Amino acid sequence: MKYYSNVCFIVEGSNDVSYLSSLIEAEYIITNGYEIPSEEIDYIVELSKHKKIVILTDSDEAGFHIRERLNKLIEADNVVFDPNKTKKGKKHGVAETYKDEVINKLSVYLCEKINKKPTFSNFDYFSLKLNENKLKSIVCEKFHLGNCGTGW
Repeated sequence: MKYYSNVCFIVEGSNDVSYLSSLIEAEYIITNGYEIPSEEIDYIVELSKHKKIVILTDSDEAGFHIRERLNKLIEADNVVFDPNKTKKGKKHGVAETYKDEVINKLSVYLCEKINKKPTFSNFDYFSLKLNENKLKSIVCEKFHLGNCGTGW
């Protein structure tokens, strides 16, 4: 069964997104380590004003530093998986965590079905300092809305 979530999960890498998106349809932001680009930070800060953010990084030192940095900038929930509940002989990260542990830890953020796919009319404009077309492009890409066109 595939689950759905209206929160944005912040993860460390593309393997985390690949694994989690096979279980949960949601918005994901990849940090690619501690050095998160300033544009991505700006997006995360602005998004956090409108959407629940869940920081879902590994239980290692790098994951700790990413959580610490982001928690200074935004209000977010932090979820760390138990390293003893990962596939044996592997790295102890998000992508290696057993499915049951993922679903159990994230159950508060999940539902089995979303009634309707979001459309641009469901969202307020973000107060980003961008022209309208650039803003449309960013939001359509981040929310997987496809080509939004210019007729809104």
